[in-house]
Amino acid sequence: MSSPGALEAAARLLARRDYTRQELRQRLANKGFAAAEVEEALARLMAWGYLDERALARRLVEEAITRRPRGRAFVVAELKARGIPDEIIAESLAFYPPAMEEEVARKVLTRLGYTLPPPLGERPRVWRTLLRLGFPETLVAHLCGIPET
Repeated sequence: MSSPGALEAAARLLARRDYTRQELRQRLANKGFAAAEVEEALARLMAWGYLDERALARRLVEEAITRRPRGRAFVVAELKARGIPDEIIAESLAFYPPAMEEEVARKVLTRLGYTLPPPLGERPRVWRTLLRLGFPETLVAHLCGIPET
Protein backbone atom coordinates (compact mmCIF):
# COMPACT_ATOMS: atom_id res chain seq x y z
CA MET A 1 0.00 0.00 0.00
CA SER A 2 1.47 3.34 -1.00
CA SER A 3 1.63 6.32 1.33
CA PRO A 4 -1.09 8.95 0.91
CA GLY A 5 -0.33 12.06 -1.06
CA ALA A 6 -0.32 15.56 0.38
CA LEU A 7 -3.88 16.16 -0.81
CA GLU A 8 -5.21 13.09 0.99
CA ALA A 9 -3.21 13.88 4.14
CA ALA A 10 -4.50 17.47 4.13
CA ALA A 11 -8.08 16.30 3.63
CA ARG A 12 -7.73 13.97 6.61
CA LEU A 13 -6.45 16.84 8.75
CA LEU A 14 -9.29 19.12 7.63
CA ALA A 15 -11.84 16.43 8.47
CA ARG A 16 -10.90 16.84 12.15
CA ARG A 17 -10.76 20.64 12.41
CA ASP A 18 -10.21 23.84 10.45
CA TYR A 19 -6.70 24.86 9.49
CA THR A 20 -5.20 27.87 7.76
CA ARG A 21 -2.93 27.54 4.74
CA GLN A 22 0.08 28.25 6.95
CA GLU A 23 -0.91 25.57 9.46
CA LEU A 24 -1.57 22.95 6.79
CA ARG A 25 1.61 23.85 4.93
CA GLN A 26 3.62 23.31 8.13
CA ARG A 27 1.88 20.04 9.02
CA LEU A 28 2.38 18.60 5.57
CA ALA A 29 6.01 19.70 5.46
CA ASN A 30 6.53 18.01 8.84
CA LYS A 31 5.13 14.82 7.31
CA GLY A 32 7.83 15.01 4.64
CA PHE A 33 5.83 16.12 1.60
CA ALA A 34 7.63 18.16 -1.04
CA ALA A 35 6.85 21.88 -1.15
CA ALA A 36 5.47 21.69 -4.71
CA GLU A 37 3.10 18.84 -3.79
CA VAL A 38 1.95 20.73 -0.69
CA GLU A 39 1.25 23.92 -2.65
CA GLU A 40 -0.68 22.00 -5.29
CA ALA A 41 -2.77 20.30 -2.60
CA LEU A 42 -3.48 23.63 -0.88
CA ALA A 43 -4.50 25.24 -4.17
CA ARG A 44 -6.92 22.38 -4.91
CA LEU A 45 -8.42 22.48 -1.44
CA MET A 46 -8.94 26.23 -1.71
CA ALA A 47 -10.50 25.89 -5.16
CA TRP A 48 -12.90 23.24 -3.84
CA GLY A 49 -13.82 25.41 -0.84
CA TYR A 50 -12.41 23.05 1.78
CA LEU A 51 -9.76 25.54 2.87
CA ASP A 52 -11.45 28.88 3.49
CA GLU A 53 -9.51 31.29 5.69
CA ARG A 54 -12.21 33.98 5.46
CA ALA A 55 -14.85 31.63 6.85
CA LEU A 56 -12.45 30.40 9.54
CA ALA A 57 -11.60 33.96 10.60
CA ARG A 58 -15.29 34.90 10.74
CA ARG A 59 -16.06 31.85 12.89
CA LEU A 60 -13.22 32.70 15.28
CA VAL A 61 -14.43 36.30 15.57
CA GLU A 62 -18.01 35.14 16.17
CA GLU A 63 -16.75 32.72 18.83
CA ALA A 64 -14.90 35.60 20.52
CA ILE A 65 -18.18 37.48 20.76
CA THR A 66 -20.42 34.64 21.85
CA ARG A 67 -18.98 31.33 23.11
CA ARG A 68 -15.53 32.27 24.41
CA PRO A 69 -15.66 36.06 24.91
CA ARG A 70 -12.38 37.84 24.21
CA GLY A 71 -11.32 41.33 23.25
CA ARG A 72 -10.47 42.43 19.74
CA ALA A 73 -6.72 42.57 20.49
CA PHE A 74 -6.77 38.92 21.59
CA VAL A 75 -8.66 37.95 18.44
CA VAL A 76 -6.19 39.79 16.20
CA ALA A 77 -3.24 38.09 17.91
CA GLU A 78 -4.91 34.68 17.57
CA LEU A 79 -5.66 35.18 13.87
CA LYS A 80 -2.14 36.44 13.15
CA ALA A 81 -0.63 33.48 15.01
CA ARG A 82 -2.64 31.12 12.85
CA GLY A 83 -1.35 32.80 9.69
CA ILE A 84 -4.50 34.60 8.58
CA PRO A 85 -3.59 37.44 6.18
CA ASP A 86 -4.04 41.01 7.45
CA GLU A 87 -6.75 41.90 4.91
CA ILE A 88 -8.88 38.93 6.03
CA ILE A 89 -8.34 39.89 9.67
CA ALA A 90 -9.55 43.43 8.92
CA GLU A 91 -12.63 42.10 7.06
CA SER A 92 -13.48 39.75 9.91
CA LEU A 93 -13.14 42.42 12.58
CA ALA A 94 -15.88 44.39 10.86
CA PHE A 95 -18.24 41.90 12.56
CA TYR A 96 -16.78 42.87 15.96
CA PRO A 97 -16.69 46.68 16.12
CA PRO A 98 -14.89 48.39 19.02
CA ALA A 99 -18.24 49.58 20.40
CA MET A 100 -19.22 45.95 21.01
CA GLU A 101 -16.24 45.24 23.27
CA GLU A 102 -17.91 46.60 26.40
CA GLU A 103 -20.85 44.24 25.96
CA VAL A 104 -18.48 41.30 25.45
CA ALA A 105 -16.35 42.28 28.47
CA ARG A 106 -19.47 42.49 30.61
CA LYS A 107 -20.41 39.00 29.42
CA VAL A 108 -17.01 37.73 30.60
CA LEU A 109 -17.44 39.28 34.02
CA THR A 110 -20.99 37.95 34.38
CA ARG A 111 -19.84 34.43 33.53
CA LEU A 112 -17.08 34.72 36.13
CA GLY A 113 -19.55 35.96 38.75
CA TYR A 114 -18.22 39.51 39.15
CA THR A 115 -20.42 42.50 39.85
CA LEU A 116 -19.84 45.90 38.28
CA PRO A 117 -18.14 47.93 39.40
CA PRO A 118 -16.20 45.27 41.28
CA PRO A 119 -15.49 45.76 44.96
CA LEU A 120 -12.07 47.25 45.69
CA GLY A 121 -10.57 43.88 46.65
CA GLU A 122 -11.65 42.28 43.34
CA ARG A 123 -10.50 45.10 41.05
CA PRO A 124 -6.95 43.80 40.51
CA ARG A 125 -8.24 40.34 39.52
CA VAL A 126 -10.90 41.81 37.21
CA TRP A 127 -8.28 44.15 35.71
CA ARG A 128 -5.84 41.30 34.99
CA THR A 129 -8.56 39.03 33.61
CA LEU A 130 -9.87 41.59 31.14
CA LEU A 131 -6.42 42.71 29.99
CA ARG A 132 -5.32 39.07 29.53
CA LEU A 133 -8.38 38.54 27.33
CA GLY A 134 -7.40 41.45 25.08
CA PHE A 135 -9.74 44.20 26.17
CA PRO A 136 -8.40 47.78 25.94
CA GLU A 137 -7.08 49.36 29.12
CA THR A 138 -9.47 52.33 28.88
CA LEU A 139 -12.46 49.96 28.80
CA VAL A 140 -11.07 47.91 31.68
CA ALA A 141 -10.61 51.06 33.77
CA HIS A 142 -14.17 52.13 32.98
CA LEU A 143 -15.60 48.74 33.99
CA CYS A 144 -13.52 48.72 37.18
CA GLY A 145 -14.98 52.10 38.14
CA ILE A 146 -11.71 53.96 37.84
CA PRO A 147 -12.39 57.55 36.75
CA GLU A 148 -10.61 58.95 33.71
CA THR A 149 -7.86 61.43 34.49
